[in-house]
Amino acid sequence: MVVLNKIERILNEMGFEVKRINNGNYDLLSIFLEEDEGFYNPEIIISGYAKNDEEIKTSLIQFYFELNKGNKTNISNELLKINKHLPYGNLNINENTIYFKYVSVFTDNSIDNNVIIDILNVINYISQNYQDK
Repeated sequence: MVVLNKIERILNEMGFEVKRINNGNYDLLSIFLEEDEGFYNPEIIISGYAKNDEEIKTSLIQFYFELNKGNKTNISNELLKINKHLPYGNLNINENTIYFKYVSVFTDNSIDNNVIIDILNVINYISQNYQDK
């Protein structure tokens, strides 16, 4: 996928160690943000949704990380409050895992370094401010 290759190049240029993972159907990119002492440093997974139609000119790219695992009760209302303040993506819960997910639309030529930086800044903000929620 061309878009994922460009994102990988941007991340490498930004100094991230990028690991490419092939799960059999498609490639994933895995990165960790710069580690700050005392803060949770989640693995961020960046994946593309496969296009099966030549007429589709855009690519969907998902940014995902698991914020916390544990026994969370009555967390849904708290997540709704937090989500109101996030410019990109949202936090959700599946069983006992709280996760962040953001899906963006790109064309092969529309990937901008600043957009990738903004998304990573939101992820960094969440991981540092909501790790104990």
